[in-house]
Amino acid sequence: MAASDRIRLSIMIRNILVLASILAGIVASPAAQLKEARVTEVVRDVKLLPSGGAVRSATVSDEVRDGTAVRTGMESRSELKFPDQTLARLGANTIFSFSEGTRDLNLQDGAMLLRVPKGAGGARISSSAVTAAITGTTVMLETHPLTKKNKNAFYKFIVLEGTARLFLPGHLGESALVKAGQMIIMPLGAKKIPEAADVDIHTIMQSSLLITGFGPLGSEQLIALEQTRQSEQKTSGQLSETNLMIAGGGTNVILGDPNKVDVAVTAQKAEGSGPFSSPTPTPTPPPSPTPSKFGTPTPITSPDPYVITSGTTITTDPSITTNGVTDYGKIWLGPSVDGPLSAFIFGSTSAFDTASGFDTQFNTSGAGFKFNSLVLTGNPTVSTAGGEVNLGLIAINGITSGAPGGMLTFAGIGGLLLATQNGPIILGPEISFSGFHDINFYARGANSILSLACDISASNDIRLYGENAILVTGNVTTQRLAATAGTNISIGGDGSTTISASEASLLIPNSGSGNIPGSAAIALLSAGNLALNGSNGLSLTIDNTNGGHIGQDASIFLTTANLDAGSLNVLINNRDGGSIGSSAQVLCSILGTLNVQGDAAIGISNRNDGGGGGTTGTDAIVTVQADSITVGGELDGFVSANGGHIGNIGALVFNVTGDLHSGAGMFFETQAAAFNGSGGPLTPGFIGSDALVAVNASNITSDGFIGADIFTTNGGHIVGSASILLNAAGDINGQQGIGEVVSLYGGGQIDGSALVVLNAQNLITASTATGTPGVDTMALEASIYSNVAGTVGGDAVISVQAAQDISAPGTTLFWV
Repeated sequence: MAASDRIRLSIMIRNILVLASILAGIVASPAAQLKEARVTEVVRDVKLLPSGGAVRSATVSDEVRDGTAVRTGMESRSELKFPDQTLARLGANTIFSFSEGTRDLNLQDGAMLLRVPKGAGGARISSSAVTAAITGTTVMLETHPLTKKNKNAFYKFIVLEGTARLFLPGHLGESALVKAGQMIIMPLGAKKIPEAADVDIHTIMQSSLLITGFGPLGSEQLIALEQTRQSEQKTSGQLSETNLMIAGGGTNVILGDPNKVDVAVTAQKAEGSGPFSSPTPTPTPPPSPTPSKFGTPTPITSPDPYVITSGTTITTDPSITTNGVTDYGKIWLGPSVDGPLSAFIFGSTSAFDTASGFDTQFNTSGAGFKFNSLVLTGNPTVSTAGGEVNLGLIAINGITSGAPGGMLTFAGIGGLLLATQNGPIILGPEISFSGFHDINFYARGANSILSLACDISASNDIRLYGENAILVTGNVTTQRLAATAGTNISIGGDGSTTISASEASLLIPNSGSGNIPGSAAIALLSAGNLALNGSNGLSLTIDNTNGGHIGQDASIFLTTANLDAGSLNVLINNRDGGSIGSSAQVLCSILGTLNVQGDAAIGISNRNDGGGGGTTGTDAIVTVQADSITVGGELDGFVSANGGHIGNIGALVFNVTGDLHSGAGMFFETQAAAFNGSGGPLTPGFIGSDALVAVNASNITSDGFIGADIFTTNGGHIVGSASILLNAAGDINGQQGIGEVVSLYGGGQIDGSALVVLNAQNLITASTATGTPGVDTMALEASIYSNVAGTVGGDAVISVQAAQDISAPGTTLFWV
């Protein structure tokens, strides 16, 4: 393979990996579809019934896909597990199947237990004439179709933990919510779903073969919580044990103890029935019925603003009481039942709802209240008994805070959402948030700003959304921090903010039809050290791809003392027709050490990946400053106009006071080659002034290859000069080779001069590479390749200086 082809291919692969790692860090995937299941348990007679194929006996580890039903025989059982850990257990005489590429299951006949883990998305179970929708729930169901032999066909449904909703297809609006510890039994052909009856979860867990006949279920702790709740209700008198039971399958009700009969009798005395009796008093009008807890949220319009104080009581059943006045909210049953959360709470899904990935973060049910506007002044009392563990407080116009304030824990709540439909969220330092599993803020609306001067703590996730901008000056403590804004993100702008997390992702999504008339900027300014040692580390991205438009500047600023990260990705992505009206700038200023365990990629890209090159109006400059840099994986720094356009200077600069080291190679690139990542016609790259790669450090070392290059291959054009400088006060040591290349293969053009400088006390490599100049990679190389067709308008200069030694077992090549 020719050297230019090999180098170009290497660059393509590295850039694709960089983009993939960025996307993996910032995008949360929606619930996976059910594509296949594995048989994990077979008891006695279990058959697989492939469509159009021969029936065969099932064995453990058999794959089950769409078109294959599973049938169990008498006194037989089976268990299936899906990749997302959804679990289906089948009882005797059962026929079960599912539709590949959906989350639709079908119980044709028999009994089953289904467990869908929290966060795995919902599932829909069709059986006979009833459909059940569940999200993060454990349920049991039994059905038998109407036949000549079976004239008493029925449907039975029990919820062990979570909630589910039953529907009667063909009967619009006929549905019922079934909660943990409840059962519905109904005949097939019914036109109305009856009320649910309470069942003893403890008894079911002790007696059902769908529980006791298998290994661990995975939701035992959640079911145990519901058993505890039932025990408390028995103690308080809310539930009473009866002597009635259904033994196993079917619908026959028997006496649990034939020697005991519990009878409840309501008697009405016939007092005063004679002619001289007192007149019957006028009955007291019944109270207004409690509104349904399901359906479209209705705003609480009075008072306005609604003030949540330390005297407010919230139940997630759901109700909210302040100053003796009780209002009611709604329960969202998850996307599989009530559709996307954005449409449910806001009335519709906006473009930013979709671009930000807001809906993908919410897959489990929750209670919510909607207000005209909202003020937080104290910590309310919260009860989740019989209700949800996730809570949403939604305001149409805005959310603010006020005195006396204090720490807000909403004790008992796992996940909290504070969101506006079209207004700002401005929370001051008089309040703070603590004790949540996850907490989410969303200031929605084109002009809405999310401003948080309060401290925030959550054990797992803090997610910030601002359709206009996000400003955080409070302290942040969590495992994962994610911030997504329409134009600007500033975290730590006052210089006193501390961030304690394992991973952080800051994103401005402006791809496709995105249009920011002004500037777009991300600024992460941490007081003190910043440690983000999770595998996704730190990701800062402005995504302006696929025709996105930023009218003025695009900038990313990262400033901290010491930075430790699992990985580091900092990218202004202007590929495939993106346009930035003025400059693009990345500035990473690490006042101490930069230590990355995995890979680090820092750059600006206008590359043509098949949708046309991106355009940056003036300069595209990446600057990295640190006392020292250590990267365990690969280090990539780049400014790319491959197939794209940079109007003025394209420059990549690393200034390191101490040592610069990478474990898997380091690559520094400013490029203006003709390129098309899709394999279509090449579009030439263009840099309107100088192109620069400059790396300065005490020592520059790598266990892999050290490469620095400027490309104008296949018709690319640099209007000014092209300069590469690798400069070390001590050693430059690349164990797998050292290469500095300016390439003009295929008719590249540099109007000014071309300069390659390699300067160190010692130049060292253990590489034994050798071969033909311009074709093979050498052990140590500093070259300018024009290959006849390329042109350099000014001087072409190579300067290699080693104050002491040059050590290269392979070929050393200095070539013009």
